[in-house]
Amino acid sequence: QAIAGFYAYFVVLNGFGFRPGHLIGLDQHRVFNDYLTESKLRDAYYLWCFDPESLAGSTCYYYPNMYDNTFTAAGVIDTPLPYYTPDEFEKWLANDEDYATEAKDYLIKVAQDMDLDLTREQLNSGGISWDEFEANYWKSAPTAENEESSIFKRFSLDTWHAINANDFVLYPNRRCYDEDYSESWRDVEAQNSAGETVTVRVPNLPP
Repeated sequence: QAIAGFYAYFVVLNGFGFRPGHLIGLDQHRVFNDYLTESKLRDAYYLWCFDPESLAGSTCYYYPNMYDNTFTAAGVIDTPLPYYTPDEFEKWLANDEDYATEAKDYLIKVAQDMDLDLTREQLNSGGISWDEFEANYWKSAPTAENEESSIFKRFSLDTWHAINANDFVLYPNRRCYDEDYSESWRDVEAQNSAGETVTVRVPNLPP
């Protein structure tokens, strides 16, 4: 029974993008269960697990929701809100917890492999703005994400995909829940339809 349990555990998690090798040391910094700490909710929004042949090997890294686009929060405000803000990026740069510094180190490793001039010093507090990072390196906006110099594209290609015998990707988005925890921590400044700047508490959203 124990062996059958382990087998089922590995098979199910592999279908959701976690290879058996990913599970060794996974969440060693105990981020996943800490859903009451703003910095963890903000800076560990996504867990990226990569193909073992990538630079990451079997290591997974937590990253913020760094996506340069907007969404509409129906019933909250009638103008688009950003998925990610300059203030949130600066707080990530200032985060010196192990899960954040290791993520920054890996990002630099990938940037160097792509012959980009991003440095580790830039990923310290005040080192670079979100707009500069997005425009020159990350390039997650829909108009830029297919550029060869996009780190976001490189991350997406390197991510481990569970693929069956018919070359079909299983669970491509690998969501654990239908909604995130935005409502418990995220305030964003935005302009309403009257042109006034207001602070909006963002509702829980699909990841």
